[in-house]
Amino acid sequence: MIIASLKSSIPQYTLRVHPYVAAFIQKGGLLSLEWKWRRKYGLGLSVMPVQNLTYLQYQFYDAKGNEIEMKEEMEIK
Repeated sequence: MIIASLKSSIPQYTLRVHPYVAAFIQKGGLLSLEWKWRRKYGLGLSVMPVQNLTYLQYQFYDAKGNEIEMKEEMEIK
């Protein structure tokens, strides 16, 4: 999984998604997907809504604000 590979290499990262998707991820307080992911993959995850992204588009950024390229192994080969 993409987030699992981030856990080992980057201690803090931000997931930028469409505001509707961010609301779904953050809905539920301590039972939200965001908190489940924080417990499973580490506390360095934060979700940020970005208006100019489409519903299925997402971006990962490190603590310095640099975008993390997310490519599948098949795309790299």
